[in-house]
Amino acid sequence: MPQDNHQTEEFLNNEYNPRLRVPDHLSVMHGWKKKSAQARKHSDCELDARYGEEKNETIDIFYPSVRGDAPVLFFIHGGYWRGLDKGDFSFLAPPFTESGAAVFMPNYALAPSVSIAQITDQVAGALEWTYLNAGEYGCNPDRIFIAGHSAGAHLAVMMMTSGRKSGRGIPLSQIVKGCAAVSGIYDLSPLVYTGFLKDDLKLDEKTAAEVSPVNMRPAGGAPLYTCVGGSESGEFLRQTAMLREKWKEVLKGDIPMPGYNHFNIVDAVSDPGSPLFKVIHEMLSSL
Repeated sequence: MPQDNHQTEEFLNNEYNPRLRVPDHLSVMHGWKKKSAQARKHSDCELDARYGEEKNETIDIFYPSVRGDAPVLFFIHGGYWRGLDKGDFSFLAPPFTESGAAVFMPNYALAPSVSIAQITDQVAGALEWTYLNAGEYGCNPDRIFIAGHSAGAHLAVMMMTSGRKSGRGIPLSQIVKGCAAVSGIYDLSPLVYTGFLKDDLKLDEKTAAEVSPVNMRPAGGAPLYTCVGGSESGEFLRQTAMLREKWKEVLKGDIPMPGYNHFNIVDAVSDPGSPLFKVIHEMLSSL
């Protein structure tokens, strides 16, 4: 069990299962699917482009309103590395494409069929593919910014870690120009003992440490923005505070979102009136 004797399995299950804190989470997620279907129907986009040979190695591209030098928002979906799909989050793209950015959304294989380390490598492959092919979609490969929610926030931050390279040996620090990490988990050691997750994630203390960005250093100096909903559990708040402290040399800012939970904060990503959207939009405009 974790060193903190107060972190019983019951405690961890309650703290790390956001669905227990949001009774209407299924309604919120159904809303994502409905809005995403409409976004795909009415957007200029290419769906399921292939960035790799494996079944899940596909990516959706939403074209910018003006092509040529457009920045890219590379958005990584969450789902505890074991669920959901890029298509559930298509609704996030239109407000960014309308403001001149492209949005690239990768899929990846899901646990328990693969490990978190393998998922991280897949996302690195998708990011490399985006960098190498951005020009074909009217984008500037030197203006790629990443964002992710929940497990996607973890994967986004992992793309910034020192020494991480793509399959072709390109340092990812040369690709990533900024990151917005929303409601993520950055120390995975508690998940070794979290009952509703441990059978799927198959982590032990060693493998959890190897995929925890708080144990690593950032590379390249790209700015990091953190965000967590004010109504999320104490552990999610602690996880973000830990990343801010461990990576303070690249921390550009933390985005307060009082009253938001683990689910409706996703909607805030694409709400032009939210502080979270405004910061991501400013990040995309920074180069």
